Order: sequence, then structure tokens, then C-alpha cells
Amino acid sequence: QAMADLNSFDDDSEERMDQKVASTKIPWAALHSATIITAEHLQLITAYDKQPANVQAALVKEKPVEHAELFMFMVTHISKEDTLQYVLLLLQDFLNADESRCEHIFAVMEGQSPFAPFYRVFSRVESDRYIISKASKIVSTLLVAAAKLVSPDDEQYMVRWVMDKLRAADPADVSLALTLLQTLLRKPAFRTAVKGMECVPILAGLVKTFTAHFQLLYRVVYCLWLLSYSADIAAYMGTTTAIPMVVHCVRVTAKEKVVRIGLALLGNLLGKGNNNRVMIQSGFVKLLENLKMKKWGDEDILADLESLEEGLSQNIQDLGSFDVYKQELITNALEWSPVHRSEKFWRENHLRFEDNNMEALGILVELVKNSTDPQVLSVACFDVGEFVRFHPRGRALIARFGVKEHIMRLMAHTNPDVQKHALLAVQKLMVHNWEYLNH
Repeated sequence: QAMADLNSFDDDSEERMDQKVASTKIPWAALHSATIITAEHLQLITAYDKQPANVQAALVKEKPVEHAELFMFMVTHISKEDTLQYVLLLLQDFLNADESRCEHIFAVMEGQSPFAPFYRVFSRVESDRYIISKASKIVSTLLVAAAKLVSPDDEQYMVRWVMDKLRAADPADVSLALTLLQTLLRKPAFRTAVKGMECVPILAGLVKTFTAHFQLLYRVVYCLWLLSYSADIAAYMGTTTAIPMVVHCVRVTAKEKVVRIGLALLGNLLGKGNNNRVMIQSGFVKLLENLKMKKWGDEDILADLESLEEGLSQNIQDLGSFDVYKQELITNALEWSPVHRSEKFWRENHLRFEDNNMEALGILVELVKNSTDPQVLSVACFDVGEFVRFHPRGRALIARFGVKEHIMRLMAHTNPDVQKHALLAVQKLMVHNWEYLNH
């Protein structure tokens, strides 16, 4: 249901709403008669409204401050829903046409916060989603385009408001937050402000949530890409799930646009903190090879792939055999690579399966229990047997995971290789004197 709600309020639907709102005919004379706007305001807005962009630009050039004051006055004093929708759309277009006009907004407020009228819109119970979206986008534009005029209090208010939306259960709120972050994170001050609010871990989680919704997925990764331009945040990403999530996203998405921004993000992360090692451990090296074999419409993708491969080359050379093995485990992509049948590998690395609270052994066991891939099951069974064969307490450690019964069931698997390696693993679990077992 949540994803259905999300699809009902995406960028396309807001554009359609823009067209509907723009077609509205506002009775400006009636607003003047009701003393909601002044005679001067009436003269300005009737000359400006519904005019081509070049005519509007000429009018604003002649009286920039007066037009800024007009819009802010109307946002402050108009409460009727359809009129407020129209005024906010006019103001958004006014600022988007020339962001230097933001400074006029600050000037006409005469020491008052230009954000206060929009904060009131946020807190109004009757404000619909469209009104809140328009008001928040105007605020984010003001914050970025006239950053030197923004007070710390206003900056913090908006950052907290956006982060609350990003954490919200309503996917349309999350969508709005992403749109705002795409504007705010252009400025280093906002990147720093959101770092302390767990923005990176939240966005990393959203990469997984929106894997099947490529428009939102693109915007999530785009926000992470903007954050990566702050070196400290780029290094910090390696301590979160951001890199594994983005690598997974690049692996499974069919959209070049998403692949391109994902690779651009990973390119920014190269050489920062522990990021290179995390990329490698997330299975990115094998993915790079696969991606280079594809044909891409965007030539920049191939350039990014080559740059990433070059950036990781030294780290790949420094990898030990266990690191290579662990890549296979983490990516659930066990294959008959040389390490599995190497006695030297098992002799030198069997104790490392106990590292990090037996992380590697736990993943191996989960593959035996849950994988549906015959090759993964065959290799995993073989590896369990080799672990037991070389580790002095192998059988006892394996027993903790309750995997023996699963391997025994695999002896009846439909795939003959799985049957064979499950049988060998069971033999190794039961035999004490290995030299008599032809394995």
C-alpha cells in the first residue's frame, strides 16, 4: 500500500498539479475589494499574472523589490486554499527564473525572518500536500541561493523539518524530503548539519527500500552523491551500510541513470577512509568486471568503470586469499575459485572463520540453509567439510549452528553435484581420522 501511495504522489503528479493550478483564474479585484491586497498590489499582480515569461521578466527587472514584497505579502495574508496554491506556484516560478531574486525577498522582510510565513504554512492543519511541497521548496531555494543572509536558527529549523520528513512512515513525505535535500545538500553547511542527524544511515536504508522504484532510488543515491563531496562524510560512509547498499543497487538496477549516479558516488568515495576495502568486501570488483562487459548508451559509465578499477587496483593486489573468499561469502556468490580446493588456504585461514564473532562461518552456514542456487549449495557444503577437516574444534563449532540436518537433507537434492558435496560434508562431520577419507 505504501508504494502505491508513493506512486500516486511522484514528480509527475506534482507537475500535473502545477498545470491544473496554473490554469486557475484568481479574482484579484475581489481580493482587493475584500481589503486582502492593496491597490498597488492589484496593479502589480494584474500586470504580471498570465503573462509570457519575457514580459514577466521585464516587469520584475523594472520593479524587483516591489514584486518580491507583493509575493511575500500574499503568502502571509492569503489563506484560501486554491489562491494560496496559485500564489506559491507563482513565487516558486519567480525565484526559479532568477535565484538572485532571493536577496530581494530578504530585503523586503526588513529584519524579520522571510521563512516565518512558510513555517506558518507548514503548521496549518488545513495545508494540503501540494501547498506544503511548494512552500518547502521555496524555503530550500531561499536557504541555498541566499545562504549568507540565513540565520543559524532558520537553517537548523529547516534541516530538522526535512530530516523529520525523511524519517516519516508516509512515503510521500520521504519523497518530498529527498527533493529538498537535492537542493540543500549543494551547500557544505547543510551537508555538515545533516551528518549529525544520521542522514547517511537513513539514506542507505532507503536505497534498499526503493530498489524497485527507480525514480526515488535515483534521488536517494543522488543525495548520497552530494554528501560525498564533503571529505569527512565520504570517509564516514565506509562505517555505514551505504557502500554495500549502493553496490547492490548498481548490481540489480536496469536503469543507466541509476548506475551512472551510483558509480559517480563510488568514484567520489575512492581513497577516503576505509572505503576501498569496503567496496571490495561488498563484491564490487567482480561487479566491475561484469559491468565492463555490457554495452552502455552513456559513454561516461565506461570511463567511470575504468577509473574505479584503477583506483581499487592497489587494494586488490594487497588482498589476501581470505579477503577474496570473504567477498564471495558476503555477496552470496560462491563459485569454484581456487581458494576452495587449496589445502594451503584452509591450513592458513581456518582460524579466521572465528573473527568478528564467527561472522564468516555464520554466513557460510546461512548459505547452506537458505540458498537455492545449486552451485552455491555445492561449494558451501564442500567448505563446511573443509572447515571441519582443518579446524581442531570444527565439528563443535559447526554443531552450534545446527547445520548438519540441513546438509543431510541436501543429500536428497535434485542436483547431483549438491548431493555429492552434501554427502562428502556429512562424512567429514562424522569421520575422525582424515587420512582414511578419500575426499
